[in-house]
Amino acid sequence: MNTDALSALLHHLGVAADHAADLPEPSVIGTEGEVASPTYVFWPVWAASNLEVRATLEALRIPAAANHSSVRTVPVWTLTIRLDPHHYVVQLRQSDLALVAVWDYARPACYLVYPWPLTNPDEGPRQLVCDPWHPDASPLGWHRTNDTFVYLDTQGNNVRAQLYSPDRQSGSEVLIRPQGTGPDHSTFAFPLDLSQEPTAYGEASVTQLFYHTNMMHDLLYGYGFDEPAGNFQTNNFGRGGLGNDALVAYAQNPDRFNNAYFNTPPDGEAPTMWMFLFNLTTPHRDDTLDRTVVVHEYTHGLTARLTGGPANTFCLLFGESAGLGEGWSDFVAAILQVRDVGNGTNSTGIPYPPIAIGAYVSGKPGGLRLHPFSTDRTVNPVTYSWLNRPEYFEIHAAGEVWASLLYEVFWNLVDRHGFDADWWNHGGHEKGSPSQGNVLALQLVVDGLKLQPCFPTFLTARDAIIHAEDLRTHGTNRCEVWRGFAKRGLGLAANYSQGMYTDDFTVPTGC
Repeated sequence: MNTDALSALLHHLGVAADHAADLPEPSVIGTEGEVASPTYVFWPVWAASNLEVRATLEALRIPAAANHSSVRTVPVWTLTIRLDPHHYVVQLRQSDLALVAVWDYARPACYLVYPWPLTNPDEGPRQLVCDPWHPDASPLGWHRTNDTFVYLDTQGNNVRAQLYSPDRQSGSEVLIRPQGTGPDHSTFAFPLDLSQEPTAYGEASVTQLFYHTNMMHDLLYGYGFDEPAGNFQTNNFGRGGLGNDALVAYAQNPDRFNNAYFNTPPDGEAPTMWMFLFNLTTPHRDDTLDRTVVVHEYTHGLTARLTGGPANTFCLLFGESAGLGEGWSDFVAAILQVRDVGNGTNSTGIPYPPIAIGAYVSGKPGGLRLHPFSTDRTVNPVTYSWLNRPEYFEIHAAGEVWASLLYEVFWNLVDRHGFDADWWNHGGHEKGSPSQGNVLALQLVVDGLKLQPCFPTFLTARDAIIHAEDLRTHGTNRCEVWRGFAKRGLGLAANYSQGMYTDDFTVPTGC
């Protein structure tokens, strides 16, 4: 590598070296992180300075057609330079050193999305949100894996989100990650017209998926799904666990309809999320815009990595445990829809309005399950023994039973301790007991995942949460937890024997 790229970088940034003819030849320092080519270092750039420039030759994949039907590869130099208070990343086309992109670490990254707590487009318009990450969970933001490189598209330390699109010319598949726009390529604001088919707004779909999955990463980090627990990150920042396993998320997979998948290998191997379109309405609907579906799928990663430990991600694949896995996913997707509780708690006798999973993508208020979630037994009548019914043999239906049980526990804790719309207000999962009921409920569920055995049953999963309550709140909320389970038949004497599930509605003495 000669100094032409460095000279072009300084020119594009409006900086002139003191002795341009004497710019030093770079030294090779090897590869860093995911970068496959050598990284070159120029230092110093000019006399009496400590300025360092790093340069890496990379292959940038960009759309070759407006409809994303194919891609082309452009070799670029990616250079980073600190010019306080700025920290620039500049991409130059290798062939002629033309400017491709500029990114400033000091500039915010902004996303035009349906922001939390909105569940889907029916609840409000998109908004431009900037730098929404949590510094404890994502200390470098959502587009960096280290201090010297930033991604200009929808990938970073926690997630690589892309559009899954067939190349009609070659018959192969291509992956499109939307590039940020604006002077620093840090704004992800793409058109979205819901009157069109979802394939018309693929970039907006990927941006929404990138936002939702990163939000889930940052939220669950505070509840204990961190690096030692096996969360999904490329760089673990020396905090434990195995890195190089950021989530790979695919939007608008054309292979099938009306579903979504999450595959969770052991810690250190990247999980994959497959999002499909739903053809239950006209026009079709994109499940990346339905937060309940994205949260449901991401929670599969949480439960798989925590049950049995991050190296044993097979513990929820079979039988009763598979139904539990679906139930935890529904439960988290349901409770994140709760907002202004007001007088809608159990203690007032006025149940909170029913909550559905997949209401947007299905086009039905009741969503994708046999019953919506409600503490009102006339709306949702399921109990533990409903697992005996043929229609509840299927794992999502069995999951509805488990989520309904957890939902009762959730509201008992909210009734006693109140509700905080700020789900991040947990004080850190290692710092004691959260003060608000909704936050405590999610914390106890995550704690229980870590305590339960591989291939749990409804009974062992219940016992793990009861044990988690004892460890965290020392029995203070024991009765709230027991009453929630017992209301739906998972009381003290509930059992499974000779292929039959038997309800029991009793609670321990003192409750």
